[in-house]
Amino acid sequence: MNQFTSREAEVDVMNFLNEISYRYPEAISFASGRPTDKHFNIQRWLESAAKFIEHFSVKQGISYQRAEQLISQYGKTNGVVNELIAEQVRKDQGINCCDKDIIITNGCQEAMALCLLSLCREPDDVLLVCNPTYIGITGLADVLDIEVCSVDYHHEAQLLQTLGVKIEALIADKKRPRAFYLMPDFDNPSGLQLSLQARQQILELCSKYDVAILEDNPYGLFQYNGEPKPALYQLDESGCVIYLGTYAKTLCPAIRIGYLILPPHFLGDVQRQQALSDKLSSLKSYLSVNTSQITQAILGGVLLDNQCSVESLVVQPRKTYLDNRDTLVAALERFFADYRDQVSWNIPAGGFFLKLTLPFKFNSQDVAQCAQHHQVICMPMSYFAQDNQFDNCVRLAFSNLDRDQIVLGVERLSRYIIEKLAAQKLRIDRQERA
Repeated sequence: MNQFTSREAEVDVMNFLNEISYRYPEAISFASGRPTDKHFNIQRWLESAAKFIEHFSVKQGISYQRAEQLISQYGKTNGVVNELIAEQVRKDQGINCCDKDIIITNGCQEAMALCLLSLCREPDDVLLVCNPTYIGITGLADVLDIEVCSVDYHHEAQLLQTLGVKIEALIADKKRPRAFYLMPDFDNPSGLQLSLQARQQILELCSKYDVAILEDNPYGLFQYNGEPKPALYQLDESGCVIYLGTYAKTLCPAIRIGYLILPPHFLGDVQRQQALSDKLSSLKSYLSVNTSQITQAILGGVLLDNQCSVESLVVQPRKTYLDNRDTLVAALERFFADYRDQVSWNIPAGGFFLKLTLPFKFNSQDVAQCAQHHQVICMPMSYFAQDNQFDNCVRLAFSNLDRDQIVLGVERLSRYIIEKLAAQKLRIDRQERA
């Protein structure tokens, strides 16, 4: 049974992990999905703001001093770097959109909140999510008192089979499946990536039932193996995809700039799109007034410095993450060499996370014991799940550690797991003798 099943589940999880990290500051943590800060260039990025202000002054036909004054004030609710973001996603991800269809938000979390507030307004509106999924979306749904329906996602065939069944069951129960939150590239927590065929089938299904897809793509530019897959937004012909983006991973988390991109015709209707755009903008004006124009200026300057592309910014981090992933996999193979029939893991083709599967449940008590006795912290997959199917799985984040920490962390974790396996075997032997 998942310990965290209340409406405050996500808060409990975060408080618990923060407490563990505070109590054991020397523990190696696989819990944090932060990007590495090895390649941050804060001083240069701060200096880039002047370039955007100059760009803004020319575009507005005003002096640099006046542009500086305007940037330091409250600004347009929907943002001031929209055209640069439109160009960046076109160059880096093949997404064609208009700047008027972009709303700049305070991190991607605000973009999610705006979408849920706009789409799920009635008591019978339901949000579909994968099981397991990113805790931030289910936490928002809890806060907003929105019903969540989970779709099992051990692998994409299961997801495709279950999604249609869940949608039809909700409709039969007189409920409205309004949106499906999906991370198609290297999802958090499992690191899975959907094939092109799966993306097309999901689009067809959601289009058929007028279900909006909230496509969250924080890890899409961190592909290590195989060919990148097109975004669902890029493939969408019926207007059901709202694309959610962020610069937390490609630039740095402190920039706190996310965005959402509306389709040109939402669910096939231009007027419906305009109504949704107006609703989102109105909600944002009440939630946060606008996104900081100073941080937008920093981002805008960085984009101008890099020809409206972040590819050059992610080349070195991508190499670091690939090296970290390979180091993690090699360490798992080394320390669990004699237990491959009991312990398994996936090898994600990108992103920050790997799923470790064990022959026993791994819960908050195990987290505490690992931290206390072995100085290593990791995340039970149950924290991300809507039921107990993933109680025996662990999420290992490899993005924010160096190679030596990864190897030592896996060694420490393996000692705990092997001890548990030995104790489990001893209990079974005793039961059989009895």
